[in-house]
Amino acid sequence: MNAVDLHQAYKEAEDALHSLGIVADGVDTAAVNELRYAGRHILDGLIAEGEQEREEQFQRAYRHCERAVYEAYDSAIFYHFDQFDQFKDDYRMIVVSEVVSGFVDIEKTMREARGFLEEARRNSESRADYYRRAIEWYRRVSEAWGTLSAAREELNKKVDQHNEKLAQAELARQEAAKAEADAEMGRKQAIKFSVVIALVTIAVNFALGLF
Repeated sequence: MNAVDLHQAYKEAEDALHSLGIVADGVDTAAVNELRYAGRHILDGLIAEGEQEREEQFQRAYRHCERAVYEAYDSAIFYHFDQFDQFKDDYRMIVVSEVVSGFVDIEKTMREARGFLEEARRNSESRADYYRRAIEWYRRVSEAWGTLSAAREELNKKVDQHNEKLAQAELARQEAAKAEADAEMGRKQAIKFSVVIALVTIAVNFALGLF
């Protein structure tokens, strides 16, 4: 194993963790562990007594560096899936496509990426093959998520407008209900007044001997 290649693989893994770790904060434990394993094999290789053992340790370190990169992308892309699900819940009461013209296509991308990766996890010929495809899907999903994130300010305005309309509608409903209640009370009072007038009239007529 060439030391330059091993150094490059380790650096690539570190770079992936730094860049994607910001995106998927707290969900890249598997990638960090892979890099830790790589470091351990590098140290073991440095103190190995024989050339063959040193080569084996460096080869193992190299493979862990590769897996660290793949795990970082894997964590990030499924993190975006969770974000997208939360996004749809946040804006479930409005029509997102009124702000994001390509929202239908973004939904399709997310749906296809999720299905593709879940299927690939089960049926890929090798883990490396799965992760290579995951990296490509991460790029597409990340671009889609960037579009949605950029639209949040306008979408939040839509949500505020929607909530304002709901509040106005609720206020109108309450006012209408109060007006109906007041009218009903007025009708009942009118009926009571009519009954009282009728009873008084009957009493007066009776007193005058008109019955």
